[in-house]
Amino acid sequence: MKNQVHAILSRNLVPTCPHTDLFGGVGRRWLANQALPADEQRSVDALLRQIDFHGDELAEVEHDIAVDASTTR
Repeated sequence: MKNQVHAILSRNLVPTCPHTDLFGGVGRRWLANQALPADEQRSVDALLRQIDFHGDELAEVEHDIAVDASTTR
C-alpha cells in the first residue's frame, strides 16, 4: 500500500518528500498539501485508511501476544 502511494506521487511528478517518514505525522501533513488530481487523491486517502487499519490490527495482535507472554511465565 505504501508503494502504491509512492507510485501515485511519482506518476503525478510530485517531488520526493523532504521528511524521513512520509507516513508519519509530518510526512502526512506534507502529503496532504500536495496537488493531486481528484481521483488520485481519493486513492491516496483510501490507501492511508488501509495502512492505518492494518497498523491498528497489528497493534492489537502485538498487545495480545505481549499479554499472553506475560501470563504464561
